[in-house]
Amino acid sequence: MKHKSASQFLSPLAPDSDATLRPDRAFSVWLCGALLASLSILNLDATPQAENEAVEVDEVNLELTTSGDEEDPFANVDWDNLENNPGDSESKEATEAAAEDDPFAGIDFGNLEDIDMEAEDSDEDWDFSGMELESPTILRNWVTVGFQNTWVDGDEAAFQRRFRIPDGLAGGIESLHYEDDFKTRSRMVIDSRIMPGLEDYYFQLALEDPEIGWFKAGFRQLRIWHDASGGYYPPSQTWVTPFNDEMYLDSGEIWFEGGLTLPDKPIFTFGYRHQYRDGRKDSLIWGDSALIAGSVTPPVRGLVPSFRDIDENRHSFRLGAEHTVGSTRLDLGMRYDLSDNTQSLYTHRHPGEPLFDRKATTTDSVETDLFNIHASSVTRFSEKLQLGAGYGFTTLDTDVSGSRIFGDQYDALFDPIFQRRRYRDAGFLGLNGGSQLHQSVLNLNLFYRPWKHVALIPALRAERTSTESSNGFASTSVDNSLTTRQDAFWLDSERQYQEISERLELRYTGWTDWSIYGRGEWTQGGGDLDEFLVGVNPQARMTDDDRST
Repeated sequence: MKHKSASQFLSPLAPDSDATLRPDRAFSVWLCGALLASLSILNLDATPQAENEAVEVDEVNLELTTSGDEEDPFANVDWDNLENNPGDSESKEATEAAAEDDPFAGIDFGNLEDIDMEAEDSDEDWDFSGMELESPTILRNWVTVGFQNTWVDGDEAAFQRRFRIPDGLAGGIESLHYEDDFKTRSRMVIDSRIMPGLEDYYFQLALEDPEIGWFKAGFRQLRIWHDASGGYYPPSQTWVTPFNDEMYLDSGEIWFEGGLTLPDKPIFTFGYRHQYRDGRKDSLIWGDSALIAGSVTPPVRGLVPSFRDIDENRHSFRLGAEHTVGSTRLDLGMRYDLSDNTQSLYTHRHPGEPLFDRKATTTDSVETDLFNIHASSVTRFSEKLQLGAGYGFTTLDTDVSGSRIFGDQYDALFDPIFQRRRYRDAGFLGLNGGSQLHQSVLNLNLFYRPWKHVALIPALRAERTSTESSNGFASTSVDNSLTTRQDAFWLDSERQYQEISERLELRYTGWTDWSIYGRGEWTQGGGDLDEFLVGVNPQARMTDDDRST
């Protein structure tokens, strides 16, 4: 990261500048993969000061089409007086010769009632036995190519964030589609998009055979630009810009999934998906500054921009199976998720002020481990009666960590005697802990139709949840004498909860376009919560609760 010197922190505008800043200009040229060229000239206001102002766009499009080197045969035709056009003598002779062989030359289409529709060869049937018909060609594959180039005179970060396009050259394959049939019913499909500069990428391969199964694999990534400009102080027309404000965040996923669908056999499915976000984006938690140009007594204002560094990953695995045995359909499934999300918030306080310039780094990290297994069944006893059941069990383990430290640079180590520490510089160290959740859910429902238009549906749901968590950290603070204080805390909690719900529904569908139903629901539940705090002021609290609706 490039940082500016203290003399570059303040960026006041020229004293004679008016209230509305001069519009910045951006020129964009597009080239499409066809015999068509388009030129667009955009007049854009890409200045971050005018964040809430409407953007005026003046666009001029020039379209050029090419039709080869042939001359226009109708260039000398007077379309308003076609009878006086001399034409070509050879063309006239060819037209007269064609008219002699035209079977419709003598027909007056304005008076069809007087036409004799009897054919000379009306007794003979038309014979198409010797004619070969050509099958139509179906175009299933294509590729589209496009490029663009943008020149920005002004704030590039503001332009990229507003219009979601980069400064400079970008382009490539906008769309690619290819498919092919291996056998009578087997097929392969490839779709892709490759746009460097825009950082927009997509690829997917799909294979399918109805008698065997299917498989898909792919990749997708998209870039979003961000503008990390800070606040603006109108009295002195001042910006505070301590770092490069051009930032971006890449989001994407990688996956593969498939299924085995053999005839008269159980159906098996599997899948894996990796999702991620990586990059930097602006934050509205701004730092403060007292260097406001043009002020006699500089006030303190929260104008200094901040930004976040994001690194998030999630992995998801799943398995499934389904099969029908007699009149019962069974479904089984398993899912396992892993996630690791880390975010760091970088805040700069009083940049360029020798005694107060300091930087704060706040880091939060959350790791999760989720496992779920579930099963369901539907049994049809008759046309009037069927039973549904389902059960799911889930465990979720969570680990948290983090810190908030002040120093002379970002990601600094904790120093209790840091020279530029100030009153109320509150932080924390060594945040470490986690929680464990266990949940079981059971569902039962019965569908009974005693008469044609009357249905009775009773249902039952039971849930049990237990959670245990513990966290510890050391808080840091600076008092009036600039002495750094550290206090250790530890928290424990346990939560148990059970709930049972009943539902009864009566439905009538004997009237056309109408469905009349009545439903009743009852819930009974209860649990307890135990909380313990160990630290400066130890506390303990135990709570019991009951619920009935």
